[in-house]
Amino acid sequence: MVNADKNGGKQTPTTSGAPIREVGSEVIDMFAEKFTRAEVTALRQELMEIPDPFLNAEALRVFLASRGYGLGCNSALDAASKMGAAGCSFAAIQAELEAVALVM
Repeated sequence: MVNADKNGGKQTPTTSGAPIREVGSEVIDMFAEKFTRAEVTALRQELMEIPDPFLNAEALRVFLASRGYGLGCNSALDAASKMGAAGCSFAAIQAELEAVALVM
């Protein structure tokens, strides 16, 4: 279903599921992803090599800090546990990173 926004543009989902707003021929991405596919893929490979959830949490903190984001200690462990439970899938890692990354 396509809904018109108050400016007369249409909102449609992108391939990533984030809505976009079309205004005339211009398409504006409403929710830009914070991390590139290459960054998340590299992090995924690193996490898959580490069997310890505490070390995975530390790897998440380092990953986010090197990109200007912060992450609480408990949030890191929770996110690492969720990623591990989801089999370290790309989608699970991307979703958790987007949910827990705090702008510093």
